[in-house]
Amino acid sequence: MPSGTGLQGAASIEQALTLLGEGKPAETRRIFEAILQSQPRHFDALHMLGVLEAQSGRIQEGIGLVLRALEVNPDHVEARRHVAI
Repeated sequence: MPSGTGLQGAASIEQALTLLGEGKPAETRRIFEAILQSQPRHFDALHMLGVLEAQSGRIQEGIGLVLRALEVNPDHVEARRHVAI
Protein backbone atom coordinates (compact mmCIF):
# COMPACT_ATOMS: atom_id res chain seq x y z
CA MET A 1 0.00 0.00 0.00
CA PRO A 2 1.49 3.38 -0.91
CA SER A 3 0.69 5.13 2.34
CA GLY A 4 2.30 2.42 4.46
CA THR A 5 -1.04 1.67 6.10
CA GLY A 6 -1.24 -1.94 7.21
CA LEU A 7 -3.98 -3.56 9.25
CA GLN A 8 -2.01 -3.06 12.47
CA GLY A 9 -1.26 0.56 11.54
CA ALA A 10 -4.91 1.22 10.74
CA ALA A 11 -6.04 -0.16 14.11
CA SER A 12 -3.41 1.92 15.89
CA ILE A 13 -4.47 5.06 14.02
CA GLU A 14 -8.07 4.47 15.10
CA GLN A 15 -6.91 4.00 18.69
CA ALA A 16 -4.82 7.19 18.50
CA LEU A 17 -7.74 9.19 17.13
CA THR A 18 -9.98 7.85 19.89
CA LEU A 19 -7.44 8.92 22.50
CA LEU A 20 -7.10 12.32 20.87
CA GLY A 21 -10.88 12.73 21.02
CA GLU A 22 -10.68 11.90 24.72
CA GLY A 23 -8.20 14.74 25.21
CA LYS A 24 -5.11 12.55 25.62
CA PRO A 25 -2.52 14.06 23.27
CA ALA A 26 0.51 12.50 25.00
CA GLU A 27 -0.86 8.97 24.54
CA THR A 28 -1.85 9.83 20.98
CA ARG A 29 1.66 11.09 20.22
CA ARG A 30 3.20 7.86 21.59
CA ILE A 31 1.07 5.74 19.26
CA PHE A 32 1.97 7.81 16.19
CA GLU A 33 5.66 7.68 17.13
CA ALA A 34 5.50 3.90 17.62
CA ILE A 35 3.92 3.46 14.19
CA LEU A 36 6.64 5.64 12.64
CA GLN A 37 9.41 3.60 14.27
CA SER A 38 8.31 0.52 12.35
CA GLN A 39 6.83 2.31 9.31
CA PRO A 40 8.67 5.62 8.80
CA ARG A 41 6.62 6.48 5.70
CA HIS A 42 3.20 5.80 7.22
CA PHE A 43 1.15 8.64 5.74
CA ASP A 44 -1.58 8.86 8.37
CA ALA A 45 0.85 8.75 11.29
CA LEU A 46 3.07 11.43 9.72
CA HIS A 47 0.12 13.63 8.83
CA MET A 48 -1.77 13.36 12.09
CA LEU A 49 1.36 13.66 14.25
CA GLY A 50 2.22 16.78 12.27
CA VAL A 51 -1.20 18.25 12.98
CA LEU A 52 -0.92 17.31 16.66
CA GLU A 53 2.53 18.92 16.92
CA ALA A 54 1.29 22.13 15.29
CA GLN A 55 -1.75 22.23 17.58
CA SER A 56 0.61 21.80 20.55
CA GLY A 57 2.56 24.89 19.53
CA ARG A 58 5.42 23.08 17.80
CA ILE A 59 4.60 24.63 14.43
CA GLN A 60 7.87 23.93 12.61
CA GLU A 61 7.96 20.29 13.75
CA GLY A 62 4.35 19.90 12.67
CA ILE A 63 4.95 21.39 9.25
CA GLY A 64 7.99 19.17 8.78
CA LEU A 65 5.97 16.05 9.54
CA VAL A 66 3.13 17.06 7.23
CA LEU A 67 5.66 17.75 4.47
CA ARG A 68 7.10 14.25 5.00
CA ALA A 69 3.55 12.89 4.72
CA LEU A 70 3.15 14.75 1.44
CA GLU A 71 6.28 13.02 0.12
CA VAL A 72 4.34 9.78 0.55
CA ASN A 73 1.03 11.09 -0.82
CA PRO A 74 1.57 14.43 -2.61
CA ASP A 75 -2.04 14.73 -3.77
CA HIS A 76 -3.68 14.55 -0.33
CA VAL A 77 -5.79 17.71 -0.25
CA GLU A 78 -6.18 18.02 3.51
CA ALA A 79 -2.44 17.60 4.17
CA ARG A 80 -1.67 20.19 1.46
CA ARG A 81 -4.12 22.54 3.13
CA HIS A 82 -2.39 22.08 6.49
CA VAL A 83 0.82 23.48 5.01
CA ALA A 84 -1.03 25.87 2.66
CA ILE A 85 0.41 24.58 -0.62
